[in-house]
Parts: sequence; C-alpha cells; structure tokens
Amino acid sequence: MVHVAGDSMPYMDYPGGLYLVSQPGAKRGIDRYGIADVGNRLAVPGADGVHPVIVHQSPPGVRANWLRDRGVWRVLGVITDERLANERYHAALANPAYKLFGNSCEHFARSVATGVRESKQLQAAGWMVGLAAVAIAALNDEPQPARPRRGRRRTSPAREA
Repeated sequence: MVHVAGDSMPYMDYPGGLYLVSQPGAKRGIDRYGIADVGNRLAVPGADGVHPVIVHQSPPGVRANWLRDRGVWRVLGVITDERLANERYHAALANPAYKLFGNSCEHFARSVATGVRESKQLQAAGWMVGLAAVAIAALNDEPQPARPRRGRRRTSPAREA
C-alpha cells in the first residue's frame, strides 16, 4: 500500500525522491545504471507518480520503464539536489543518443545524479588495460640472453683484397 506523506510518494522503505541505482548486467558482467524516480519528480511523461520508474540510457536513447518491469536494482545513493538533477535530466534529453564511451547508461545516470559525466566501469577497465600494457612492455624490455653463434663468420669478398 502506498501512503501519501506531504508531496512524497513512498515506495517500500524509500520516500519520494530520486535515487542513483545500478543493476548487475546479465551480459558481459557490465552493470546497468539509472535513476529511480519515486513520485515522478522528473515529470516523466506517462508516469503516474504512484509507481516508481527507472530512467536510464539504453540504445537508442533515454527510456523510462516501470520499476516493477525492470528487475531488482541496488540503490547507490540519494540524489539530494532534485532541482539540479531535474535540469540535468531534461538537458540530457536533448542529446539522447547512446554511445558506449561517452553517453552510456552510467554516464547518463551519474551526470543526472552528480553533474559529472563519468563511468567508473570504463575507468576501471582503462586502468586494467593500462596495467596490462605496462606489464607486457616490462616483459619485452627484459634483457635477452645472448644467442650462441653458429659456424664461422664470413667476410665479404671485397674486404678480403
């Protein structure tokens, strides 16, 4: 049962508001990120304000789905400045195209939540690739043992004269 308390619409143990959320990805171990909107704080078209929605970046662009239809999400944090988050959300709608390296679901959600467009997953992957490259370079820079020479070295006929 949903109880109305002031202008908030609580859902389970969460009061009305905006939340940065993630969900373990079924494919390739990559988590999905979104904004849980309890009480339609973002004024999502079609949302009723009673049932929470997940707003997320997914090809081809920004989508809003009922929370009940999107599985289990982990709350990473409460978005405290809803006014700025709302402005950032509506600004993101102007450039909704999904791009893995610059406008992924995590870039979108963190940008709306904090104002910083970043993907900690991509940063971690970048560090792993960087460390692997350093390790490979270090292995290639190790001194190589001298190779034994076979046979007698020949000189060119021009030098014999």
